[in-house]
Amino acid sequence: MHDIDTLLHWVEPRKARRVCAKSFNPPFSPYRGGASVYGWIEFDDGAVFALTLSFMTHSKANACVLDCEQASIVINSKLSVQRVKQDPEIVEIGKHEYPDSVQGVLQAFHAYITDGTEPPVSGRNNCETIKLIEALGRSSDENRVIELAGQP
Repeated sequence: MHDIDTLLHWVEPRKARRVCAKSFNPPFSPYRGGASVYGWIEFDDGAVFALTLSFMTHSKANACVLDCEQASIVINSKLSVQRVKQDPEIVEIGKHEYPDSVQGVLQAFHAYITDGTEPPVSGRNNCETIKLIEALGRSSDENRVIELAGQP
């Protein structure tokens, strides 16, 4: 769920248009349902995000790779940019450039109370995340592409 929240934050104001997914459960998983999923999300402007997410993995590695036209951005314990046919460039991010997640939520809540600015983490905005997760689950269960256009 957190990964989908992050994705929607990155691509805002785009809206998901259709999804396709397949869930699976590794043999070592304690879960009954699919603890892992792979698939894609297509947005209203044609951008496509391919995903592989899992609650179950043998590795503690966690990386997000954004493939763009001129380069890939790799986010794990550091941020790097991989341009075509070049060595990766490590991008330093200052520790104080961004608030930690708790501080960010508290600042957004304060702004909502004092000036009415709805935070990205509001319940209403979280409905988009839940709608997308439900659609990914339906896609896997029904083995088909799910169209989202015009759905509340």
